[in-house]
Amino acid sequence: VTKDGTNIFPDRQMMLFAQDVLSRVPGGTIVYDVKCSQRLGPAIAAAGGVPLMHKTGHSLIKAKMKEVDSPLGGEMSGHIFFKERWYGFDDGSYAGARLLEIVSRHANPGALLEGLPTSFSTPELNVACADGEQHQRVTELQAIASFDAPAQVNTIDGVRVDWPDGFGLIRASNTTPVLVLRFEGQTQDALHRIEAEMMALLLRAKPDAVVGASSLIGGRPASEIGRPVDEELQSGPVGVSPSFSAVLHMVKRVAPTQATVLFLGESGVGKEVFARTLHRLSARSSMPFVAVNCAAIPEQLIESELFGVERGAFTGAMQS
Repeated sequence: VTKDGTNIFPDRQMMLFAQDVLSRVPGGTIVYDVKCSQRLGPAIAAAGGVPLMHKTGHSLIKAKMKEVDSPLGGEMSGHIFFKERWYGFDDGSYAGARLLEIVSRHANPGALLEGLPTSFSTPELNVACADGEQHQRVTELQAIASFDAPAQVNTIDGVRVDWPDGFGLIRASNTTPVLVLRFEGQTQDALHRIEAEMMALLLRAKPDAVVGASSLIGGRPASEIGRPVDEELQSGPVGVSPSFSAVLHMVKRVAPTQATVLFLGESGVGKEVFARTLHRLSARSSMPFVAVNCAAIPEQLIESELFGVERGAFTGAMQS
């Protein structure tokens, strides 16, 4: 996260890592997964490397790196694998040290990070399926996926369709019974167009698809996907469940206060969307919203720091 509150996601970090590694291993093959930005491949090529997109999965990326003797691999999820000056496995602390090494060479690290190529994109979206159904649906999608030129269809892991101005992805999760969706556009209009085209494809294989289904939001039928949820929240609720309305009502009530708020829920249910809405409605709206990936921080430590009444006495909180 830069000092201005910009979250530099792992696929953009990979651009920096690739530039650095390729300065010592010219012509090296850099492996990355299908969820990564369309901007990553050209950045690798511009740095003198060979971009290689592969299936998502910790073990799959490592195996492909070994097969092609790659000095560097990475996933959108944050797994970064260094073979150059390291041992080829992912280590968050080591990746952090390598990033610090790179930015320490620059007088303005924030400008370096924010200067990396970027696009408009959705977060990772989920469509709930019955056990095993996600693989069947992907097979069907691969069979029917057909788009006019200049679109390019890649079926190495689900269906990824690349246009000159963005991409759309629908793939089966390796670990849970869901379809994973991600969309990116070089402009907002491109993002919305790609999102609509990919949703139309999804509905042909799964007419009952609900995007982002959860106890929090209640889900949205794929046929209703259009504007980003955060944009829709600005004009009113988009969920149909009582729980969605209750959470949005609570956000509006607590926004004017100085209370610390903890949103709980599974990955992909919209916690950050509600947090951004809370920030936008608060007295701090003129200040940066800083999103931090806390996956590597122990859950107990986060809870104790935010809610000492439950996990210690760090904050003096009286209730959760």
